[in-house]
Amino acid sequence: MDTDVFHHVGRLPPASIGRVALEGAGTCVLTLAVIYAGSIGDDTGVLAVPAILSALIFALGPSCGAEFNPAVTLALSQAELRSWSEVVPVLIAQVAGAGAATLLGVAAVGAAPLPSTPQPTPVAAAVLEAVYVCVLCAAVLNLSMQRERRHQYLDPLVAPAVVLAACVAIGWSSGACLNPAIALTLGAGGEHWLLFVAAQLAGGAAAVYVVQGLRQRSVLGVPFQTKLLAEAFGTAVLVATVCLSQQGGSKLQPLAVGGVLLASVASLGDISGAHFNPMVTMCLMLHGSMSRGDGFNYIGVQLAAACAAAWLCCCVGPVEASVAPVQLPSVGLCGVEVVFGGLLALVVLRDGSSDDAGQKAPGCVGVAVSGCVVGAGLLGGPVGGGILNPAVAVGLDLGSWMSGGPWGSAVGFTMLGAVSAALATALFSAMQPSTSTCPAQWVAEYRGRVD
Repeated sequence: MDTDVFHHVGRLPPASIGRVALEGAGTCVLTLAVIYAGSIGDDTGVLAVPAILSALIFALGPSCGAEFNPAVTLALSQAELRSWSEVVPVLIAQVAGAGAATLLGVAAVGAAPLPSTPQPTPVAAAVLEAVYVCVLCAAVLNLSMQRERRHQYLDPLVAPAVVLAACVAIGWSSGACLNPAIALTLGAGGEHWLLFVAAQLAGGAAAVYVVQGLRQRSVLGVPFQTKLLAEAFGTAVLVATVCLSQQGGSKLQPLAVGGVLLASVASLGDISGAHFNPMVTMCLMLHGSMSRGDGFNYIGVQLAAACAAAWLCCCVGPVEASVAPVQLPSVGLCGVEVVFGGLLALVVLRDGSSDDAGQKAPGCVGVAVSGCVVGAGLLGGPVGGGILNPAVAVGLDLGSWMSGGPWGSAVGFTMLGAVSAALATALFSAMQPSTSTCPAQWVAEYRGRVD
């Protein structure tokens, strides 16, 4: 396989005996967290596992790399970021750590947390596991590619954010294990454990090819087609997370959306700018930070990816749409969408117009964007709002229509998004008039067509 895109990164530090031991110990603690979280039986456990993983990465990451997952280890080796000679002892340590935790945890709580009957079918649940393992490994690999230009504080945030999103989105279906070592030890003897382990390993292997496609470079920088591919990938993962968490009925859906946004912006922001949202692209077009041609291409790809993700989610189960503002207008819904959508647009404009935007860590704006989306989702949920993204609205609309439910909400949410983008752009241009180049840019484009 061609791994030229990974060659400039350099290999990870060698796996010494101490590093291998720490990998085993960290995997043991993580597995215990999974077991105890499963025994709680409510949303508290969903929050506990990402929190423990974040602490483990912060505490042990500088000493051992903090992989704690055979799929991640094999993906790093497949990308030639880790020597294959080091893989076997690390994998043995991870499985041994998970096995020791299983003996302790099952003895304490009396049962393993993995679902005995995956929903809706074992194959569908295994496919969902593979998809989110692919997202997890792709995020880790993308961060490795940014090792020389990013702040290290993102390490304890990105992988736990993906795990949180997966727990909410597919926990009801597969258990959201995402870890072959845990699936192997907790599911051993079960009916479908081998299927899940194979799906997780396949997802990690697929992540290498995904990152390879997303990290193509030329002498002129990132090709525009690569930027569109990154936008499609990030938008599809975002819309799939929204649709799948709707199917699961979890109250933590805003946290899942914020988690996947944080991870996507941090890992893909240096490729495409990580819009994943037609409203964001529209803001940058109105402000003049992005040409209209590029912007409309971005929006087209985002909407197409949203439709594809919604269709795939409908293959798993019915998707419920949100309250349709075009059918049931309310002051509360419009207020949430316009006010918090405008705040989101201001965050993006502040980052996109900064002179040193190319030198900043993409995760800085990712934290702000995810915080805004989580807050809007929690506050706007009771009135059917807090979507802040026309692509998500289109995906939910399509999913609801394919499932035989009501549809039409995308029109209202898109109109509210356009209002938010226009108001935020006008406000930001008034605050910083020197950064807006929109009128001059459009005049130049018009004159170029006339000439």
